[in-house]
Amino acid sequence: MTTRPRPEDLGTDPAPPGRTPLRGRETERAYIEDRLDRLALGTGAIVRIEGPPGSGRTRLLAEAAASARRRGMRVFQGSADAGAYAGGGGCVGEGAYADGGGRVGEGGQPLGSLGRPGLSGLPGPLGPAVAPGLGPLLEGLLCGEDPLPGAARLRDLAQEPGSRFWLLHELADRLREVARGGPLVVVLDDLQWCDDLTLLTFHTVAARLVSHPVLWLVAVRGGSVPPRVRTTLERIRESGAHALSLEPLDDRAVARIAADLLGAVPGPGDLRLARRAEGVPALLVELLGAFTDGGRTVVDEAPRSLAFVERRLALLSGAARALVETVAVAEPPVTVESLGELLGRPAVALLGAVREALDADLLTEDGEVLAFRHALVREAVAAGLPPSRRTSGHPEERAAIRHRPTLPSPATGADAAETEARTHLELARQALPSDFAEAARQAGAGAALPGVPPHLRARLLALRCLALALSGKYAAAESTPAPAREWAAADPAAEVTLAVAESVMCLYRMDWNSAFRHAERAAALGSGQAADTPEALWQGLLLNATGRSREALAMATAASTGSGAGGWASVRARALLDLGRPAEARAETEAVYRAGGGWGGGDPAAMGDPAAVGDLAAVTLVPTRLHIALHTGDRDELARAGEAARRLLRRDTAPAAVRATAAWMLALLADAEGRPTRVRAALDEGATLSDPTAPKTQATMNDPPIAHDPAAANTPAALSNPAGLSALAGLDAPAARNEQPASLPEERLLLPGLLDPGEAQALVRVALRAGAHEWAAAAVDAAERRAALNPGHPILAATAAHARALLGNDLGLLLRAARLYEDGDRPLARASALEDAGRKLAATRTPEAVPHLSTALALYTRAGATRDVERVRRRLRAAGVRREPSSAGYAQDWPELTGAELRVVRLVARGLTNRQVATELALSPHTVGTHVRRVYTKLGIASRQDLTRLVRSRDSGE
Repeated sequence: MTTRPRPEDLGTDPAPPGRTPLRGRETERAYIEDRLDRLALGTGAIVRIEGPPGSGRTRLLAEAAASARRRGMRVFQGSADAGAYAGGGGCVGEGAYADGGGRVGEGGQPLGSLGRPGLSGLPGPLGPAVAPGLGPLLEGLLCGEDPLPGAARLRDLAQEPGSRFWLLHELADRLREVARGGPLVVVLDDLQWCDDLTLLTFHTVAARLVSHPVLWLVAVRGGSVPPRVRTTLERIRESGAHALSLEPLDDRAVARIAADLLGAVPGPGDLRLARRAEGVPALLVELLGAFTDGGRTVVDEAPRSLAFVERRLALLSGAARALVETVAVAEPPVTVESLGELLGRPAVALLGAVREALDADLLTEDGEVLAFRHALVREAVAAGLPPSRRTSGHPEERAAIRHRPTLPSPATGADAAETEARTHLELARQALPSDFAEAARQAGAGAALPGVPPHLRARLLALRCLALALSGKYAAAESTPAPAREWAAADPAAEVTLAVAESVMCLYRMDWNSAFRHAERAAALGSGQAADTPEALWQGLLLNATGRSREALAMATAASTGSGAGGWASVRARALLDLGRPAEARAETEAVYRAGGGWGGGDPAAMGDPAAVGDLAAVTLVPTRLHIALHTGDRDELARAGEAARRLLRRDTAPAAVRATAAWMLALLADAEGRPTRVRAALDEGATLSDPTAPKTQATMNDPPIAHDPAAANTPAALSNPAGLSALAGLDAPAARNEQPASLPEERLLLPGLLDPGEAQALVRVALRAGAHEWAAAAVDAAERRAALNPGHPILAATAAHARALLGNDLGLLLRAARLYEDGDRPLARASALEDAGRKLAATRTPEAVPHLSTALALYTRAGATRDVERVRRRLRAAGVRREPSSAGYAQDWPELTGAELRVVRLVARGLTNRQVATELALSPHTVGTHVRRVYTKLGIASRQDLTRLVRSRDSGE
């Protein structure tokens, strides 16, 4: 027996009873302790811990959770499982360094898997009705001695089919509520085994809570992970996630672990043995346990099987395990072809099993050669086989590979295919408002499954078409196969979605009449369906885009109900802004941001974080807030808008439509700041999204990158590229040469916003001030072409006249534009045309300028557009006229109320209690009550019902 020094002589601490200390992860532990310190001060974060199997991810999470509890923080723990849900006893990472074992939530309740396909029910108080894929997570949050508030409501939602969308909203709200009472730590292990719905839940909820005191500690296997997991990792990276990579242990850490296990300082023979684990903690622990006997190291015996390796093999399908076992006993070099020859099977039949073994990090490939990542693992696999099977190509190995399917499925047949397709459809539907690309991916994956019924495939393909159209991928959207259109004609739900997709594409082709025809058809077919979907919202967005803002507002007010009206509130916000009611519009946007659900992040201040809003909100709600800030001169809001635009532009995974909108926002902000070179750089950035091969302009080369990204230093531009210019203005080059609208090539985007052609005059103004005359000319051409192709829409004629007037400095056209605007619902646009006319007249005919400027001032004042008011007052003073300041803060259709009272009215009319309103607006309930009483007195009403009826009446224009 070998005699060894005591562990203290090596400088290591004695192991606590039943568990060895965590060694070699001091840097990672220090980082997590720092994040916990910051969490105690109110700063949350997302931390991703990545490492190969056996690297100690689970143990590190367990130590972090224990530390958080010692600080008095509330902790929830859970882990995905490679198999079906099975609640287990024990704690996370029970054992020395093993990744695995049972999992417990707060208070000791088991969590098991965060969700696996095929779960039909769960034990415990939720019962079998819990939605598969979210059950274990909900069990951890809703059960135990101290569940989340609103647990009963969440249980009800979990049991209602089709309610997962609202379940995510409620879950985020409840976690936010808990975080307000103190720091919260959420620990998720083995993310690589989570199903699609759990991944969507995680990155959606984590993103919404990024500004709250919530620390997410998430562990994922390193190396190859499924595409859906890569997408989730990219999403949390965009949300600011911090990454910790667990590398192999160094020699000192290996020696200290050996001393912990042996109870003495290891000798040279012990260390030689320990080094065979190649710095993998779990292998090291089991290796020393397998090769020691009562303190004596046994180094000369045959290789031993290891429990750690056996657990990893147990996670493989039968075919993959048999293949791994064959590689363990085959003579190197081993290739897929040589395995096929040994086993008597075509090489192509083995590819699925090979990919599974590679993804499990058991095998590696170097060119065509397959080998074990660790020689010790190979020896352990071989040692675990019966002696008769430790021969390369043994008949038993051939049989194992032949008769076990490569990718066994828990369910087969038409029913299983339909169930899986419906899951993809639900995931795509949930993702659509927030993530166009994810919605298209999920819908495409479902449509590609074999054996899916035609009507269901039609719904999936229609939804994919809509997601692609909204993201700007028109060529892909238009490639929807003809059979799918035939199937859609027989299924109302698919027909509605496809009609809206057609409407979106028609709008981009400048065929507004067809866009309306498709939208109206979709509205007629979709009556009675969910009101807060992109399909339902589209007609409202389209109405407002064509200058029919009062109709859009009335539709949005009638359709919105309760807290699930984030989309319609976004429509209302833009309509209210265009109707000259920015104070009311801002109140709507704040309600949407607080509502979350892919429209907002639960906090109006979160607009600076692109993770706080979804893709649809990024092209509708975020620009609305920017325009409100530009009209009112809100510097804080402008700063948030700038940060939001820069982050959206840096988000590589964002659709081109979203990034083009961000580029336009940056151009507007740069113009407001008087930075013409940055305006040109932002316009160039938008053109790059339409034509990545466009050459750089001098402005772009001399300016700092607009997104402040070092990688963007060589941003291409398109000022010298007519196609890029036309795309930026909303006109593709082929259409510029034809009388009729034509199909738009891939990624041809309207930079000044998808849903407001009225911004053409703003583009002309911004471009002229920046000296970018080519941009101004392209915008005018596009506006005039749009008006000519669609003579039935007066707003287009007004915009075209205004844009041409600015380019040509034409007073007559400015006055014509003002008259055309007067017939529509755009008082702020009319005020802008009158101001432009007054500015031109003031240069030579000052007395004639005063009436136009005075009318513009009255319109701006009535709207509460304080920044515009100050600018026009300066023009009038220069003309020798002084106007007394008018009362500010009153809305056009609510002259009786102040802005603060109106914000309260909006929320009360949505059904919120005084206490809920107080929480939303960061006021005391007493202050809210005072506002409500004053409103009742001013409006001559006596109840909340009266107030709700009055709000609906005024919003509908009655």
